[in-house]
Amino acid sequence: MKDALDEAADSTDREWAIDVSHVVKRFRLSRAGSIKTAIIDAVRHRPAPLFTALDDVSLRVCRGETVGIVGENGAGKSTLLSIIAGTLHPTSGTVRTRGTVSSL
Repeated sequence: MKDALDEAADSTDREWAIDVSHVVKRFRLSRAGSIKTAIIDAVRHRPAPLFTALDDVSLRVCRGETVGIVGENGAGKSTLLSIIAGTLHPTSGTVRTRGTVSSL
């Protein structure tokens, strides 16, 4: 029976299909308020707050593997999948794919 270390070694030897390395995604949040508040914020150069949806996410999926992404609401599952599919771009980090990737 293989243990986790043997499986990790096998996955580095096999050909990868998706490689996500140190991905960070931040969104700039808009302040819900009046036009007056928006103008005052712009004049005073107050930047909108940032929301970090993904913070240093790394994973590798090898050819033939099936992967499920599980987490609570707001954990960043859809954001990660959108970045892998190419519909969103990461703030930092890299995503490489071999073959065709599409979102459903």
